[in-house]
Amino acid sequence: MIFIVKVTNFSPYWDSIAALPMLLALETQLRPAGAALGPGEVLFSLWLLPVIAALIWRAQRLYSRQFMTLAAFWATLAAALSLGVIVASVREISVDWSLVIHDVAAYVLLALLTCVFTALPNAYDRLYRIQWMIALLGAALFLMQLGNAYGLFSLAGIDPWYWDRMRGWSENPNQFALLCLLTGFAALALADRRNGVAAKLAAFTCSGIALWTGLQSKSNAYSAVVIAGILLLALLKAVRAILKADRTGAPATALSLAGLSAIGLALTLSASVVDFRAEFQNATGAIARKGEDESADAALRLQLWEQSLSVGTHSWGLGLGPGPHLEIPPSIIAGRQGEDDPINLTHPKPGLAPNFEAHNTILELFVQGGVMAVAAFVAIVVLAISRAWKSGHDGLIALLFALVAFGSFHVIFRHPFVWFAICLALVSESHSRLLQPADSSDKASPDSFTQRLDFPEAGRFRAREALAVRRS
Repeated sequence: MIFIVKVTNFSPYWDSIAALPMLLALETQLRPAGAALGPGEVLFSLWLLPVIAALIWRAQRLYSRQFMTLAAFWATLAAALSLGVIVASVREISVDWSLVIHDVAAYVLLALLTCVFTALPNAYDRLYRIQWMIALLGAALFLMQLGNAYGLFSLAGIDPWYWDRMRGWSENPNQFALLCLLTGFAALALADRRNGVAAKLAAFTCSGIALWTGLQSKSNAYSAVVIAGILLLALLKAVRAILKADRTGAPATALSLAGLSAIGLALTLSASVVDFRAEFQNATGAIARKGEDESADAALRLQLWEQSLSVGTHSWGLGLGPGPHLEIPPSIIAGRQGEDDPINLTHPKPGLAPNFEAHNTILELFVQGGVMAVAAFVAIVVLAISRAWKSGHDGLIALLFALVAFGSFHVIFRHPFVWFAICLALVSESHSRLLQPADSSDKASPDSFTQRLDFPEAGRFRAREALAVRRS
């Protein structure tokens, strides 16, 4: 009995450890030279093993709604990718098997991680704790990387700059921008939910550090997504206020809020926002790259998107299986000749098999798993957004919007942080229903009420609340 109590009390500390590999998984310069796995993946594996053993030992009921949703998603993706492998074999298309194995290993790790996240007892509270640790540790890591980038200290074998773009301890500036984006909006989601002034201030501070640091990457997609995400959060708050005012019978207030929301939406869609973004970039030290660089990037992405649509269509909409399947654009090969690149930078090199990605998450899924994989991913994201809305977590919706918008210009599907955000949104509705008072007309027993909530720890959670009330 003492051992069980000690293990239970230790779980908050163990959960907090999961935040570190979530951040380190995108700090790819910290990987040993030539290694496929870095400290993030290793720490994830070490964190997962005892958690899975504990779930099996406790005979934990895994078939919660969130767990079954994710299990169905990964089963669908596995079927789609398997069909893609068959298509590639039938068409005798060359593939780089080392990259195929890399993708398969990443998908298996993500499937285990997400299913464990949703199978944990009291899942929302534990993911919420990890979210706080991500915000705090992320802010500390960004301050350290800023210090490294601006010469306060140096690390052997680490170059925090890609030419004039900051990449921190990531391999390229876009990875670094994604890490800053997700950490910043995860902290913003905390500020959106916490009531205490100190907690809100801490969350806003962590969000500000992360989002401002990301501007140093000079990613045009990043700066646009940050502005759009913050505007979306403000719009969601206005819509929710309108709905609340309408329910409480305040039509005048609802009408005024509706007018303000309409004005805000019009400004968002107007050209003034583009001007604001340009002024914002100039005020923060030439955050965006030069116009000709942005045009070249846009042209390159259009080439890759056209190629990915062609490859996916010619595979009969079934894809070609895991791994990259696009040819390296000739403009990239020509641009690399004679370059003295920064250290710790790995470019795909021309070979016998295609080894380039689509620079778009949906299109890359279309190339790998066809229409089935795209439909499964869109469905899981829409479901996560729907549950976040029902639970009142507007900050989580902004976080999901940020990852989807950034994923329109980059492939983000294999990053654990992205799936943590999806899992957090999926379990948020159960937590919201748990905290709602039971209907007085409901005569069901506490056990049946708990089962309808589909939340393993609901009974114990309510018991603790009742005990706290009696003590007070």
